Amino acid sequence: MGCGRDEGTNMNIMGKWVRLAFSALAAAAVISCAPKIMKLDETVPTPRYVSQGDTFTLVKPIEFARGKTAVNFQGGRVVEEGGIGAYAPYCRLELAGPAATNLTIQPQGFGVTAVTYDDRAQGRAGGQFSTTYITLSAQTGDETRRMACGRPGASGTPNFLTGDEIGAALDGYFSIGVPK
Repeated sequence: MGCGRDEGTNMNIMGKWVRLAFSALAAAAVISCAPKIMKLDETVPTPRYVSQGDTFTLVKPIEFARGKTAVNFQGGRVVEEGGIGAYAPYCRLELAGPAATNLTIQPQGFGVTAVTYDDRAQGRAGGQFSTTYITLSAQTGDETRRMACGRPGASGTPNFLTGDEIGAALDGYFSIGVPK
């Protein structure tokens, strides 16, 4: 026995060193099998999100019936509230309040003045989903509109729409321009 320790204590210390050495070897093995970090290929486009400075050009008139507060777009069509399909991107152009009379918004350009993201928005059919809120300011006049875009159906993780998905929901009604 040496150094004033009994054999049991030496075995405990030796066991700890063996476990530590084994853990280090296991970690090295896992790291060596892990995929290598690769440089991002700049030629492959990454999802682009709508941002301040983009433009939305309304290409055909949108009609709001008296008393309506919003118009919904999905798959390039105007859809009623109850007709929004689950999991497909859609956008909702909102008025500040109910239309006092039938209202038609004529083709014109809108600048994106703000974009906010809410990953806890409440869906119309229940559940939470990720919503992108886009503030649009008319390029002629002082009109400001809010557009909310998302994918109906609950998701456990944030799932914001890309610019392409928003463009697909609005296809035929709006074109989206990105400043160069």
